[in-house]
Amino acid sequence: MCRSQVALDRVALNAAISACATAKQWQVAVQLFENANQHDLEPDLSTYNVILNAYSGSGDSQHWEAAMDTLREIKEASLVPDLVSYSSVVRTCAQGLIWQAALSLRGMAMYSGLQTDVIMYSSCMSSWIAE
Repeated sequence: MCRSQVALDRVALNAAISACATAKQWQVAVQLFENANQHDLEPDLSTYNVILNAYSGSGDSQHWEAAMDTLREIKEASLVPDLVSYSSVVRTCAQGLIWQAALSLRGMAMYSGLQTDVIMYSSCMSSWIAE
């Protein structure tokens, strides 16, 4: 059987990671993200946001550290985190009941000039109340 060669580009990578996140296959999403450099793909903000979404959608309370590391990577890549970035990390921190980090991230988002929304505020509050 003939196997066709399909070039992996950033759009395809982002779509694949997003599909894995939607299917609750966060391990596969992380593996795709980590292997992107083998295909000479530099992640953009959308790539980082879909991996953050995979962490927040996994339901695993232990992913808050990985999400925080990813947020740091965004900044190290000279990219500017947006509301999606911060909201995903806040949601992941809330799942881990790390309400102090969630509130701090909300403050960082506001300091960056982002208009935080009720969803981010609710995530912060839910982690605080649950603790």
